[in-house]
Amino acid sequence: MATIVKRGNSYRIRCYDGYDSNGKQIERCMTWTPEPGMSEAKIKKEVKKQAEIFEINVKNGLYAVRRMKFSEYAEQWFSEYAEINLKPKTVSDFRDLLPRVNDNIGHLYLDKIRPSHLIKMRDNLMQTRIVPTYKARNPRLLRDKCKQQSRTLKAFAVDAQLNLGVIKYAISGKNVTLHSATQIAKALNANVSMIFLENETDTLDANTVKHYLRLTSTILSTAVEQQYILENPMERVKMPRMQEKDVCCLTREKALELLTSIQEEPPKYRTAITVLLYTGMRREEILALKWKDIDFAHNIIDIHASIQYIPHKGLIYGEPKTKSSRRIIKVSNVAMQALSEYRDYQIQQYMQLDMEFCTDYFIFQSYDGVLMRPNTLTHRFHKIVKEHDLPPVHLHSLRHTMATLLIDQSLPLTAITASLGHSSPHTTALIYAHALQQNAAKAAEAMDLILQ
Repeated sequence: MATIVKRGNSYRIRCYDGYDSNGKQIERCMTWTPEPGMSEAKIKKEVKKQAEIFEINVKNGLYAVRRMKFSEYAEQWFSEYAEINLKPKTVSDFRDLLPRVNDNIGHLYLDKIRPSHLIKMRDNLMQTRIVPTYKARNPRLLRDKCKQQSRTLKAFAVDAQLNLGVIKYAISGKNVTLHSATQIAKALNANVSMIFLENETDTLDANTVKHYLRLTSTILSTAVEQQYILENPMERVKMPRMQEKDVCCLTREKALELLTSIQEEPPKYRTAITVLLYTGMRREEILALKWKDIDFAHNIIDIHASIQYIPHKGLIYGEPKTKSSRRIIKVSNVAMQALSEYRDYQIQQYMQLDMEFCTDYFIFQSYDGVLMRPNTLTHRFHKIVKEHDLPPVHLHSLRHTMATLLIDQSLPLTAITASLGHSSPHTTALIYAHALQQNAAKAAEAMDLILQ
């Protein structure tokens, strides 16, 4: 039952809301201040009513959001919203970001958070040292030791309880985490310091800090919306209009330059990048494609799944990003030719290994059945961009490039929406508003020429 304590001109109402993970009772409190001129009898009656309403709201999970600490509300947001509505990969990434956010503002009540707190958090994050990585002292020697320990690298990966891709990263001289380095050293019965060198730590880059701030903004905006609903249960909440997004893409000339630069790349990467540019698919979608999803006779690709890598769980094959992401798209001759040549290449490779090619295989996988992790393709693309002095775009920029080039050719927005798998043309228009405005300007100039 709620307790009422008079404190000066106001009343403090308190009740309990179960127990936390440490077995401690969770206390909920609110303050009620009577209006001037109210009689003692009316005040007594009204405060009792407020206490009853407050207790009912607490029991029904409608405790005022503003009196929750950020860390407390964030956990509620994850359990009641994120884990239900977001993809497992997104939830996992957000979970990784949350501890540092909580270190900065987790102790603050939501109604006490001010812009100055967020500015201070941003400055702290910019100075945060990232987790150090480890690099093999002698990659060739490490490879030989791994093979000596087990008959194959795949067998060693099993012994070390790591993904084969991690082992390949280590023996090629690339950076691995402390956990991976420890597991490899343990499998070799050696100390980490004998096999790996610790790289100098660096600070978080500006783009990574943006992810922390974006998560914080998302949680806070949800809290504001929920508080409004609690205070105005009979009113319909007007959702804020979606903001136009800034997209980064290649010009037609730079896109052609990219296609030229990847001709010397291994067939797997050359094919994936070509298809991404010509179709606008997401990287998680292209890596989930199987050969049976390709209709070479009619130049059609059936997109109905995606692959995501989740730490400690591995690659997850499942539903695409949204319901509208399930789509069948018509593909250009260039993209289909790239896929056809890659299929022929794979068939030859399987024949050399005395293995039978099957259309149920994933398109982008190694011969031992290991799928390509999304970040592997991203890192390879970044390397290509850097080596060929191309604009500093991301792999996802190929999707934006395809859409922007099609808009520039005055294709119907509905057709572009269908190819991209957006929920509606409105979404496409918001994302590519700048390109549409440029196209509209060209249309106006065309009318001047037509009616001259």
